[in-house]
Amino acid sequence: MFLNAPRGFRDPDLIAYRMAMLATAERTLPPEAWTRDVEDRRRARKPDIVLPHFDPAEAGVKARALLLLDAPGRKTVLEWGGSGFISLDNEDPTAKNAWETRNQVGLHDHVLA
Repeated sequence: MFLNAPRGFRDPDLIAYRMAMLATAERTLPPEAWTRDVEDRRRARKPDIVLPHFDPAEAGVKARALLLLDAPGRKTVLEWGGSGFISLDNEDPTAKNAWETRNQVGLHDHVLA
């Protein structure tokens, strides 16, 4: 799902829509399932570490490109006012820069970040 501009998650309705998509997101289900498994095992040892969801609107397992960034920022954590997702649609400068780069090289529907 390609938005027309970066920082789409400044709209809380879009975040709610993407959260609802998680239940039926077959394209991202394997990475999301892995993340939830890690989250469940990690919770007892390091409760202060948060693992955000994969954005179900991204390319998922059909991605042609995978963007690996160093560490999730505050805007990925729902409890801190973020979206709860690793997403190029987050409301932060890193997501904006990555969104614009993805747009410039034409990877709209083929990137998992």
